[in-house]
Amino acid sequence: MRVMPDTNVLISAFVFDSPTIYSALHGSVDVLVTGDKDFGGLGLETPVIVTPAGYVEAYL
Repeated sequence: MRVMPDTNVLISAFVFDSPTIYSALHGSVDVLVTGDKDFGGLGLETPVIVTPAGYVEAYL
C-alpha cells in the first residue's frame, strides 16, 4: 500500500490500479463498478466501490 499524491488515501500495491482510483477520486465519481477485488478494501466513502452484480442489485 502507498499514499496517493494530493490525498491521504492508501491505494492498492498494484501500480496498474492507481490511475483508476486516482481518476475516480479526482473526477468526482459517485460509484466505481469493478470486478477487481483490490479496490474493495480501500475503505472509501466515495466513490462507492461495487461489483457489477452489486451495482445491478443496488441501483437497477
